[in-house]
Amino acid sequence: MRLWNPEIVQEAPTKSLSAIHMLLCKVRSTPWGKPTARAWYYNLSWQCLVWYHSCVIRELQSRGWKVRVKWLDYNFRGNGKEPAPGNYERVPSCLKEFEEICPENKEKQLKSLKML
Repeated sequence: MRLWNPEIVQEAPTKSLSAIHMLLCKVRSTPWGKPTARAWYYNLSWQCLVWYHSCVIRELQSRGWKVRVKWLDYNFRGNGKEPAPGNYERVPSCLKEFEEICPENKEKQLKSLKML
């Protein structure tokens, strides 16, 4: 699944953002640190994954979607799950980490959005 660059999340289609939200809920509720070949986002730090998820949630909320506010808590991993270990800060320096790992750059994604 394509994860949109955080700087252009506001331009991504709502359907795509809702699918990303569901994916990230699933990823956050599973054991962390088990990389898979098809899931490059597992290479993101927990902090950056949660930061990106909060960007998606805020955009969905701005479009009128009702998203469980619990997902904005950095330690929340889903109902019945143990909280994530550690206390994570909300640092937007994750943008650099995201761009290093994301297979598509921002310009390429903007171009594909204009074609939709």
